[in-house]
Amino acid sequence: ATVQRMRAKGAAVLGVLGLLGLLALAQWNWFAAPLNRDEGEYAYSAWRMANGGVPYREAFLQKPPMILYTYWLAQRISDTASWPVRVAAFLFVAGTMGVVGWIAKRECGTRCAWAAMALFVPMASFPFLGCIPANTEKFMNLPMLAALALPLHGRGGARPWAWAAAGACAALALLYKPICLPILAFAFAVWLVETFREHGPRRAGMQVLAMASG
Repeated sequence: ATVQRMRAKGAAVLGVLGLLGLLALAQWNWFAAPLNRDEGEYAYSAWRMANGGVPYREAFLQKPPMILYTYWLAQRISDTASWPVRVAAFLFVAGTMGVVGWIAKRECGTRCAWAAMALFVPMASFPFLGCIPANTEKFMNLPMLAALALPLHGRGGARPWAWAAAGACAALALLYKPICLPILAFAFAVWLVETFREHGPRRAGMQVLAMASG
């Protein structure tokens, strides 16, 4: 039984590495491509901030501040190359694929998880011949899905840390792009109602406080 478990874990590791390799192969062509219009806006605001400027006052920026800080961190590697922020975006996409697989496994089983991650690779990589920018949605998806995944760790019976972490991830996603608010609000409302029905108002109140603390 121990040998079988080790073989299963080894096969799972190889499968994940294979999917990551396919994801990288599908997206490698845009790592060093020039920044597009939106990326240039974020990069310029981050560069101004790094040189003593004040975001939103000295340069027009349409999005919340997390994308600015993301580009600022990428520019600490190189403030002239485009690949650092593109690699950061790729890592976020890879993390999103992992969360998609975890949700699918939690809800539908292991086979569904592998199918979901395999489908994620082409869905996240189109168009193959075009530049896929390091935009706000690419960074927003990971904390948004993490916020949706954490409460599944026990649903209404999830521990306070899971709800606090979900709240923190939700805040992070909103600070990348508020477009995710309806999705997060609907999911949290459904889980809150489930908790209220199954465990009563006290547990539901603790759930709200845990999310708010995050």
